[in-house]
Amino acid sequence: MFIIYFFSIFILPLSFHYPYHFSFFSLIIGGVLHIFSEFSYLTNEKNILRKRKTFPPIIFIGSLLLTSIGIGWYLGGYGKTSDINSELYYRFLYFLLGFLIFLSILPKITNNYNINIYIFFILPFFFIGGFYPLEFSFFIVHIHNLIPWFFLAKEKGKLIYLHTFLIGIVLPLITLSLFIGLDLSISQLALLNELEIDLFQHVIPSLSPFSNELILLSLFGYSQAIHYYLWIFLIPSRPIKERFSGFIPEFLFFIGFSKRNYTLQNYFILTLWIVSIGLFIYFPTEWRRLYFVLSAGHVFLEIPILLLMFL
Repeated sequence: MFIIYFFSIFILPLSFHYPYHFSFFSLIIGGVLHIFSEFSYLTNEKNILRKRKTFPPIIFIGSLLLTSIGIGWYLGGYGKTSDINSELYYRFLYFLLGFLIFLSILPKITNNYNINIYIFFILPFFFIGGFYPLEFSFFIVHIHNLIPWFFLAKEKGKLIYLHTFLIGIVLPLITLSLFIGLDLSISQLALLNELEIDLFQHVIPSLSPFSNELILLSLFGYSQAIHYYLWIFLIPSRPIKERFSGFIPEFLFFIGFSKRNYTLQNYFILTLWIVSIGLFIYFPTEWRRLYFVLSAGHVFLEIPILLLMFL
C-alpha cells in the first residue's frame, strides 16, 4: 500500500493546479485500460460468467440493455450535448437500473436481515434516482470512483477502509488546505474550450459544495486516477499478461473456443488501447462523450455484482 500513498501525494498537487488537464490525461491513460482489467478480474477471478446461481444472467442482459439504450440516446443526437438535465432519459434509465437491481438481488433474499437491507435501503435508493435524476447522477459520478475500494476490502480485509479514509478524504483535504493557505492558483493553460466545458459539466458543478466549483473537478480528477490505479495495479492478482485480456477467453469459451493465446489477446488489447488514445487526442470531445456512454455499461454491471458479493 506504500506505493499508492506515494502516488496519491504525487498526483494531488497536479489535480489541483491542472484540474482540466489532469482529469483528461488520467482518462486517456487509464480509462479504457481499467475497464479491461476490471472485466478480466470479474470473469477470471470471480468467475461471474460461470457462477450463474450467484450472479444470475439477468445482470449481464440488463447491463447490456441499459448500455444499448445509452448508445441509442447518444447516436440519436441527444448525447452530443453535456446537458445533464435530460430528465426523461435519466429518469427512465435509473428506473430501469432499480429494476435490474431488484431482479439481480431477488434470489439472494433468504432471511429477514437481507430483506430489511433490501427493502429499506437498496431498492428505494435506486428508484429515488428516477425522481431526482440530477442529484442521483451527481452521486453516481462521484461515488463510483470509490467502488474499487470495496472490491479491494473484500480481497484484503477491512483494514482497507482505513486506507480509503486516509487516501480518499484526509490527503485531499490536507492538499486543499495547503492550496488555499498558500494562495496557489489554478493553471491558466487551456484545453479546447468545448472540451473544458464538457469536463466541467461532467462533475455537475451546480451541486458543488465549494464556492470555487473547479475544486470539485480537481477532487474528481484525483479520485478518478486512484480508481484507475486500484483496478489496474492493486485489485487483480493475475500475472500482468492475463490482467487486461483475461476476459476474452471467458467469452470465447461460451462460443466454443477453449484454447488460450495470451500473446494474441494482449496484442488485441494493446491495439484497442492505442486506438483509444488516438481518438482522445484527435477527437477529444466526441470520443470522451462516447466513451462515457459505453463505459456506463461497466457501472451497470459492477453495482449489482458488488451488492451480491456483500449481501
